[in-house]
Amino acid sequence: MNNSTIFIYGSELQGDGVVSSDNMSIGLSMCVLAVLGVVLGAVNLYYIKTVKIFHNAFGWFWASRTVGEMIVEFTHATYNGPVTALQPPNIPPMMGIVPYVIFFIGVLSSCMMHMILAVNRNIAIFVPLRYGSIFSKRNSLSIVAFTWIFTIVASPLLFVLPCNLVGYSPQQLTYIFVKCHEGQERDFSYMGSIINYTCLTTCSFTLLVDITTLIKILYLRMFDQKHKNDLTFERTVRFFKQSAFQNVIMLSSLFIVVHQNYKNMPKDQISQLQKVLNLTEMFSLLILHIANPLALVIFNPEVRGRLFGRSTVDTDTTQSANVTAPTKDTAHKPAQKL
Repeated sequence: MNNSTIFIYGSELQGDGVVSSDNMSIGLSMCVLAVLGVVLGAVNLYYIKTVKIFHNAFGWFWASRTVGEMIVEFTHATYNGPVTALQPPNIPPMMGIVPYVIFFIGVLSSCMMHMILAVNRNIAIFVPLRYGSIFSKRNSLSIVAFTWIFTIVASPLLFVLPCNLVGYSPQQLTYIFVKCHEGQERDFSYMGSIINYTCLTTCSFTLLVDITTLIKILYLRMFDQKHKNDLTFERTVRFFKQSAFQNVIMLSSLFIVVHQNYKNMPKDQISQLQKVLNLTEMFSLLILHIANPLALVIFNPEVRGRLFGRSTVDTDTTQSANVTAPTKDTAHKPAQKL
């Protein structure tokens, strides 16, 4: 039998052994962007801890999402980028599979938290007086714990369900399905497909939640004069903008991920367009995880002021970051935290 036809498990996760200028540029770019994403994520965590306006459910959820994204970027910086640049030809299959498992945990947790952030903002706008009881510290931290426990417990399913593993291919420049036997026609992972479509569905639902929240915000600004100069209402709106901004970018990335769906195509069938789409898939995720932590800076002057050394008033010292303006029915009642 010709050696070229011999099936070797995990062969699609090997490099081609050639260190080219193109692969070196792509790999180094991955590393640089991934490290930048991790650094910006760490900056986010620092300001969430030190700026009082984030000492609430929104801040805790944002921190959890940030940790998930940092985990994803860690795999890009420590494995995907280096093997893309160096193209080592003798990578143990499990070494190429483990980064995807870590990627899976980070992506799924951040995807779930993304939806929770949208619901959090929706409730803050629609039912502000019930916000404090719904998103109490205990409830909020329980939600965070549940998302992490769920994703960690779900990750072994990649190994339990037969022939569904996914790994990083330095030659195809993306995550692909790992074929199990010679002549296998299926070129995708059922488990990977479920994960991708679940995330896309979740983010699509999140977009609908954001749209209803936006409609309510526009209504309040147009017809409810009580919110015209309400700083805390405006801050709640800024938190919404921060979350909604991410959703648009995330949906764009997910459409590409779902389209590619970890397809493991024969080398002779991989077109230039396919390679471009693979690169677009990976770099869209890298850019997403840079844009997300930047949103904390872009939409919050309290963070910008500290970051650039300008003095800003942290109004949280006099009122909650998430207090809704009193209505005619609650004007004489103490403000409640959102």
